[in-house]
Amino acid sequence: MVIYRYLSIESLPEQTRSLTMKFLIIQLLNSFLFSLSSTFYILNAIDKIGFTQAAIITSVMLLIQLMCDFPSGSLGDYIGQKWVMTLAYTCYGVAFFLLSIAGTFPIFILIAIFNGLGNAQSSGTIEAWFDSNYKRTSKNEDIDRKVYGIAKDRVALATNISLAVSFMIGGILATVFSRQLVFFLQFSLTTFLIVYTSKILADTDPKGKISEEEKPSYFQYLKGGVKFMLLSKTTFLFIIGLAIYQVTWLIWGSLILFPLYFGYTGSDFGTSIIRTIIFLLEIPARLYVAKWSIRFKNDQFPIFLFLHLSIFFPAYLILFSLLPPQNRFNLIGFIATIVIMNISNSFVIRIAYILRDRITIDLVPSEVRNSVYSLIPTLISVFGIPLLVIAGQLVENSGLIAGVAFAFGICITGSSILFISLKLRPVVKMAENTQFSSSETVIGG
Repeated sequence: MVIYRYLSIESLPEQTRSLTMKFLIIQLLNSFLFSLSSTFYILNAIDKIGFTQAAIITSVMLLIQLMCDFPSGSLGDYIGQKWVMTLAYTCYGVAFFLLSIAGTFPIFILIAIFNGLGNAQSSGTIEAWFDSNYKRTSKNEDIDRKVYGIAKDRVALATNISLAVSFMIGGILATVFSRQLVFFLQFSLTTFLIVYTSKILADTDPKGKISEEEKPSYFQYLKGGVKFMLLSKTTFLFIIGLAIYQVTWLIWGSLILFPLYFGYTGSDFGTSIIRTIIFLLEIPARLYVAKWSIRFKNDQFPIFLFLHLSIFFPAYLILFSLLPPQNRFNLIGFIATIVIMNISNSFVIRIAYILRDRITIDLVPSEVRNSVYSLIPTLISVFGIPLLVIAGQLVENSGLIAGVAFAFGICITGSSILFISLKLRPVVKMAENTQFSSSETVIGG
């Protein structure tokens, strides 16, 4: 089967191949639906309420996610991922409807609340479902997780194509009709996604196979995620480092990326065009990057992070200094943005993310996987709420270049902590008890 060869999963058991196909379908659907308006989502808020208030509503969203994320992850471990994703899509549907009529700061606050609830329910849920079932069904066929790493990256590449198509469709609809029409279309499509995705998740969800007598309580799942993070210096620093590193891209995506695109194109359609070109140009490189990743060890993960940040941020600092974005089409800025994005993101960072995934699938016990995967976004919110407000004020008062420099510093901090965590390299063992089985792995590949 061609798709099996593309995912490099021919050697895996049939159940694992089927699982990977379902994961691919879910990710394609998610990426298409939620990317229709992603190009102009933050621009819509900035246009109507300004940079500072846009940063505030993003912080409100993060605060709601902070309060609900980890409990929602534990809920996914307890009742199964399909129910949690149903709640997530319902919250997103309400947010999309409100976006279609939003024009004032209070309405945007409501949108932030529902998006925060949706993010809390969905963060790490699909990934936890896939990783746990992959470990369960692949058995001894992929012990070193190299096939897993390739398949995961190929799924991500396929979603990039879906993203590119979605960017174009969303950009055209927003330009020809309105942004509000796109938001309402997303609201309409969430109903289909609820029904279809719930059916797929139900097929391999192992929660229903556990009797009520054997099943740990919700509190035990909740406690298990925190207990895992505090298990050793490695697990603590690894999770903290991941969270701080991801705050970088929260700031980048919320306040810098789309004003950057708009600054060198001058329109929603131009922003969609540049995003589509960037994603499409990644495809040839990404077809080979996953295969190259098998040459590298897991503890080289932070090295690739440092290599990426040493290219990405200095390049944009230089570009913004020489050619500030002025919200009109600029050919040099247009081309430079495409070149920087593809050099830094098509190769180096992809290998880093593959190594990260290979670490986490075996580091985190399946019994508390959803809890741990949701704990990381919770910590991102803890760090991100104050830092995002600071970044918003910096951008509004000093321009995009100040925001880039600020994000650069945060990225260096997170990458350094990850480097330290993997240099410790202890054997990580989950404490044995009556509720969670032991899990043992060596960090560093």
